[in-house]
This record gives sequence, C-alpha cells and structure tokens, in this order.
Amino acid sequence: MAQRTDIRYVKYYTDGSAARKLKPAVILETLKTIKLPKVKKQKKLTIAVDPVAFAALGMAVMMTVLIAFGMVQLRATQAQVQTMTAYVSDLQDDNIILQEQYVQKCDLKDIEKTALALGMVPKAQVEHVSVRLPESVTPEEPTAWERFTTFLTGLFA
Repeated sequence: MAQRTDIRYVKYYTDGSAARKLKPAVILETLKTIKLPKVKKQKKLTIAVDPVAFAALGMAVMMTVLIAFGMVQLRATQAQVQTMTAYVSDLQDDNIILQEQYVQKCDLKDIEKTALALGMVPKAQVEHVSVRLPESVTPEEPTAWERFTTFLTGLFA
C-alpha cells in the first residue's frame, strides 16, 4: 500500500525578511490636515423642448400676425366704404339738381313741334294690331341610349 507522507509546515521566518512599515513623511501628515475646498458638482442644465408645443407656439404667433393683418385690411375697407358712401350721396344730390335743371329747361310743346316736323305720328292716329305667335314646340329630350350611340358615332366618325 501506498504510504502517506507527513506534511510538516516549516517556519522560515527570519528577522528582516518581513516588509517593514514605513513611517509617513512629514509632508503626508501636513497634507492630511490641510482643508481643501470641496468641488461642487455643476448641475446639468437641460432644457426640454417639446416639438408639438414649439409648433403650437409658432402657429399661435402666425395666427396673431394674420389676425392683425386682417384687422388692418378691415379698417382700410371700412374707410373705403365710408368714402364711397359719401361719394354716392354727393352724386345723388348732383343728380337731383341736374334733373330739376332739365325739367326747367325742357319745353314739351317745342319738343312736340319738332317731332311732328320730323314725321312723328300721334298715338291716336296709329292703328293697333295684335299678333299672336303659335306656341313653340320644344324638341324632345333624347334617351340615354340615343345619347350613348350619338357619342359613339361622334367618337368613331
């Protein structure tokens, strides 16, 4: 049978073979006592822009500009309406004045003498004849089949 070997741990410690602890230098001790300012972390500045909100804001600005433009046009049109209303009332006043002048200057007896001299016939001397025309006959509407065949003959003619 195989024999088991005895395992013996041997102490090889000798003086001077261990790593020595070094005493900290004076500089290291002073560095530990110095108070350094704390570095503050800068907060990240994030601006979240929602594209839908941005588009809505742009649309609102555009609508405001268009409404302002429409109001300017409305006021200009209202000024034109007032100007034209005043112009029409002036023309109506002028028309009344001119009509009165026409009536004052117009002598109906002179006009009748001139018309008779030119060949006018008085209404009492004219013979009246009434003429009646027969009712016009409207052509019949062609049927759908006739319109279709007319279309085809025109297309292939």
